[in-house]
Amino acid sequence: MIDIKQRIALGEDSKTQFKEKIHSAEQLAKEFTAFSNALGGMIIIGVNDKTSAIVGIEQKDLRNLEGYIATASNDGVVPPINVLTENVIIDDKRLIVIHIAEGVRKPYHTKQGEYLTKSGAVKRVLSPEELQRMTLRKVPLYEEIAIYDSDIEGDINWLAFFEYFSNEYRDDFETYLSKYHLSATQLLNNIKVAENNVLNLVGLSFFAKNPQRLRPLNVIKAISFYGNDVTDTRYISSEDIEGTLPEQFEKGLQFIQQNLLKTQASKGFNSLGTLEIPVEVFEELLVNALVHRDYSINSAIKLFIFTDRIELISPGVLPNHLNEENIRLGISVARNPILLRYASRLMPYRGVGSGILRALSKYAKIDFENNLLKYEFKVTIWR
Repeated sequence: MIDIKQRIALGEDSKTQFKEKIHSAEQLAKEFTAFSNALGGMIIIGVNDKTSAIVGIEQKDLRNLEGYIATASNDGVVPPINVLTENVIIDDKRLIVIHIAEGVRKPYHTKQGEYLTKSGAVKRVLSPEELQRMTLRKVPLYEEIAIYDSDIEGDINWLAFFEYFSNEYRDDFETYLSKYHLSATQLLNNIKVAENNVLNLVGLSFFAKNPQRLRPLNVIKAISFYGNDVTDTRYISSEDIEGTLPEQFEKGLQFIQQNLLKTQASKGFNSLGTLEIPVEVFEELLVNALVHRDYSINSAIKLFIFTDRIELISPGVLPNHLNEENIRLGISVARNPILLRYASRLMPYRGVGSGILRALSKYAKIDFENNLLKYEFKVTIWR
């Protein structure tokens, strides 16, 4: 609250905007666009933009305001953005603070086609030169983008991270920090598991206590059906497989092994039997699904077991013009290179493009479908 009050006392600048009232989603979308194309900032609603007087927001205006914020961020800005809102009380008056991060998919424009940015406390139209530079600038990888609603101290499983760190760097964590005069947060930024002092996708995927708190659909939805139809309402087994990527890999493999047949072959009566399809096939395909999927798509990996086949469906299509024939030849392109680096240390993943080849060498009856219409990649293993 003190910080907000100090911001108000200092007046508007390139990262702070005051609005006494919001009259439309279109008005708000212009501000969102300008901040997204600049360095981000905050809009404090309930403050007079000329006098900086705190006037507050009336209860009756809150519902309309919430609708304006949702419409502006989802439909008023192209591409859509996420904003965070905060309710504060100052001098017994309610204010709403909207936090807008610097955009990672610049340039942004309003639904009406206006490319705006901040210039001091005012917004202006981007020049053609600025627009061109912004268009050509490198966009950060999705896995590097800060997850601003995360909390490093509270969200990280420090025991798991310390174990990784000691194995990787052959040094005690605290000793390392002292030796190089680093804070824990600086180190996490440096090794690409955090960004701007909060977790990114890599940190969330490998070291979070509960990754699904922040990304609920970063899971495997696994179902074993009685027949061969995905619309069947009856199933043998169903599970939402959660946790870090190594945990999802282990649980996903267990689900497969529990729901496939085992044959005695030439083994004795007391043997556990042999899985009908070599387990190494699923090790390769499952880890590939987890580390190569498109995490910018808010959807789960699907693992369906039918009477005649197993389907493993990943959100997103093959990157960089790869196709089904390319990957059968061992050609690969890394969509998530930092994620892959950690996977090679914490999961049974080699990261040299040979996973598909190894799966096919163990079991040939595998089909691949790069579905551009559904925007998904499907692997079918025939039983």
